[in-house]
Amino acid sequence: MTQIDPFLMQLVIIPVITIGFGVLVAFLFKKVYLAPLVTLLINALIEMSLGFIYYGHFSLSSLSAWNFLFPVISLAIALPLNNRV
Repeated sequence: MTQIDPFLMQLVIIPVITIGFGVLVAFLFKKVYLAPLVTLLINALIEMSLGFIYYGHFSLSSLSAWNFLFPVISLAIALPLNNRV
């Protein structure tokens, strides 16, 4: 069984999933503030689950800087989208 390259997973797949889902929720509900909240929640859950799977434990201090960057990016994408509608 082949595995996904970690480089591809961290820099392409996870950002597209988390940011995309946050922007989609904000667009569907017409609430801009949902984009960063949903993005933060999903990315934190992904990091916690992967930390638990690979290391057997997880602590909140081990969250990465992506948890701050992804919500900002999703907000920057969701603001212009909601202004058009």
